[in-house]
Amino acid sequence: MANIFGKDPRGQSTAQVIYLELDEDIISIKDRLDWVKAQRVILVIPKGNKALTNPIHMKLLLRKARDLALEVALVTRDALVRRLAREVGIPVFGSVARAKRSKPSKVSASKAQPLLSRVPGVPRATSLVIPREREGIPVWALMLIIIPFVVMVIIGSVLFIPSAQVKLSPLRETLNETITITVDPNIRKIDYAEASVPARKVRIEITGRGNIPTTAKKDVPDAKATGTVVFINKTNQEVIIPMGTVVGTSTGVNIRFTTVDTATLPPAFQSRVEVGIVAVDPGPMGNVGAYLINKVEGALALQVQVLNPNPTSGGTVKQVNVVTKADKDRLKSIVLQKLYQQAYQAFLEKIPKDSLLIPQTINVIPTGESYDHFVDEVADELSLELKAVALGLTVNRDDLRALATYLMQDKVPEGYEMVEEKLSFEVVEAQKGEEGRYTVNLRVMGPVLASIDVNSIRDRIRGLPLEKAQEKLRALPLRKEPEVAISPDWFNRMPWLPFRINIRLEAEE
Repeated sequence: MANIFGKDPRGQSTAQVIYLELDEDIISIKDRLDWVKAQRVILVIPKGNKALTNPIHMKLLLRKARDLALEVALVTRDALVRRLAREVGIPVFGSVARAKRSKPSKVSASKAQPLLSRVPGVPRATSLVIPREREGIPVWALMLIIIPFVVMVIIGSVLFIPSAQVKLSPLRETLNETITITVDPNIRKIDYAEASVPARKVRIEITGRGNIPTTAKKDVPDAKATGTVVFINKTNQEVIIPMGTVVGTSTGVNIRFTTVDTATLPPAFQSRVEVGIVAVDPGPMGNVGAYLINKVEGALALQVQVLNPNPTSGGTVKQVNVVTKADKDRLKSIVLQKLYQQAYQAFLEKIPKDSLLIPQTINVIPTGESYDHFVDEVADELSLELKAVALGLTVNRDDLRALATYLMQDKVPEGYEMVEEKLSFEVVEAQKGEEGRYTVNLRVMGPVLASIDVNSIRDRIRGLPLEKAQEKLRALPLRKEPEVAISPDWFNRMPWLPFRINIRLEAEE
């Protein structure tokens, strides 16, 4: 800590310079102000100190300075701190020398009270009513009271009634840079030294469905073989052979057939009758050669024997689609990809608008799957219902803006300032690291505007005729003609009081 007291060469009031430490916060800064003995104090903020990067902290500093009747100025090159300071009306400079050379504000913010507040109000005027018994008070005495009141009202009207709206469009360039940051769900605040930003885990449950045509084919039995057999009577009695009597081969694989009609053997030994048959099972296995069918099933075998003088024929196969494991794997991959897109859209609808989703962090974890067919089952189409849990990471856009502003200070052209609230982001790439962290390449885009000191401009144009004020505004680094609107319209001069002049910097094209 160092305090430097010096006498202004022009005889102005002394200024106390306080060099802040890197780790100081707003509380310690306010404590420092309690010990200031000079009327003016210059706070030198080191690079990396974040005590005044919060607009609330900046307002607390201003309030503390007002309470102590101090004129405070800042020395910093941090674009964010400079912007916040100017927004609340705290002068900011690039060096201590410039801060010391600057002219102190003629009217301290803490003393900028309406002049009318010092004039007796209407209720107090009732005390001026002259009792009847004192009607002898001279007229000139009344005038001494009324005239100052009227003068103060006129002065107050001139000072407080006029207002001006000034719109400035500073020179504008577009910043387009890629930075590398770490998205970390394990931290709670920005780590500027490590370029790390806190991340929040998000989770949703989703269900997806899909279907694909099966591609594998195989032969399956189709038509049944047919033919005829001859039954031979082994008795001297009539034998009835009912329809559906089962006959078959007796060697190798038993191929079975059934009769298609009812037949009757005459009552004579070795009598014969021919009957049509059809294979029990479809396919070419029912196509058997002549004299291979020689077996009768059931009790009828004691009365008759059977043979086929001619081969059977007509048993065929056909090609059909069947389910394979490859079909299941392919369908699951397709549905998972759909679930990823579904999760991405669901997260965008669910997360707050001030959050940015890192798409590469989305992980879809299946929790249940249901296919409508098994492997090798005949099917032209395979369907799947897949249930899953989707996980992802989001980051706060304000945190990204703060970190990006810090990391890209050297990228801003000389004489320009970054417009932090206009920054936009695009995730280029993200690589997973340890403990859930991701290294993210982030494209940052946004305007940078020519630096314009709003407080200084107010001081330079206050009280000037409109034409003269516009002439001074045109001398600024602007891309458009300055716009000035004075109220009331007939008042062709800028207000005298700076706080009655509202200056807005326009970042849009």
